[in-house]
Amino acid sequence: MSLGIAIKGPEGLVLAAESRLTLTAHSADAHQPQLHVSYDHATKLFSFQEHHSYVAVVTYGLAAMGNRTAYSFLPELEVQLPKKRMPVQDFAQTLCDFYREQWDGLVPDDYTGPSMTFVVAGFNEMEPYRRVDLIEI
Repeated sequence: MSLGIAIKGPEGLVLAAESRLTLTAHSADAHQPQLHVSYDHATKLFSFQEHHSYVAVVTYGLAAMGNRTAYSFLPELEVQLPKKRMPVQDFAQTLCDFYREQWDGLVPDDYTGPSMTFVVAGFNEMEPYRRVDLIEI
């Protein structure tokens, strides 16, 4: 179970996440128990550079796709981002499309576990209030 926290207030945004990651290993032998492995150094809070420094993302739910965490995909996502500022909703849609493509290539069609969830929060130009979007993949 992960904790992803987003607080949207009149003075700003607060995002937080804990750092525990739990992976489950399945044996080819159905009679063997599942093996759960945890470690406490996962990055679940993402910040961005240059044109996208006005937005941040926190993730929770499914810890990894294949053998990669959501954070490990960040360099590939950043290459696809435009070199200009985008509205927060457009940024959220770009992030959703990117991670959906990864999901489709790495997660089996018969997967029944938790979704990978992202909270995208940021500031649009010339708008007085902050924006928060929730994405479930």
